[in-house]
Amino acid sequence: KNKWVQAFLWFAAGSLFLKYILQFLSVFPPIQEVAFSNRNLIIGYLHLCLLGVITCFFIALFFELKWLELRKATKIGSALFLIGFLATEALLGASGMGWGSALMPLLLFSGLMTVGIPCFLTRANMR
Repeated sequence: KNKWVQAFLWFAAGSLFLKYILQFLSVFPPIQEVAFSNRNLIIGYLHLCLLGVITCFFIALFFELKWLELRKATKIGSALFLIGFLATEALLGASGMGWGSALMPLLLFSGLMTVGIPCFLTRANMR
């Protein structure tokens, strides 16, 4: 398999595993109270599910089915998306745990994902 397909599948699988761990931990009342009352943790969890699990899986599937071609723009877009995803997850988790405010870095790394996604959708990359 292609290394980009594998990377996206690993990100999807890792995100799904982390989602299950977080769901399990939210059963305990002290953790549940913090998790459900903190907006950044809730947003981070939703990003983990939607961007980490679903989007990464579909991007891997599109590469595997050859609906997306691996070209330079697609590789750059993939790298930007994955770096932006990891950074925003880390920042949302850290700010949710009270380790500082992350508004400007979140804007920057969300911008990486925003720039990365159109790289997939250029006419030259789609079949």
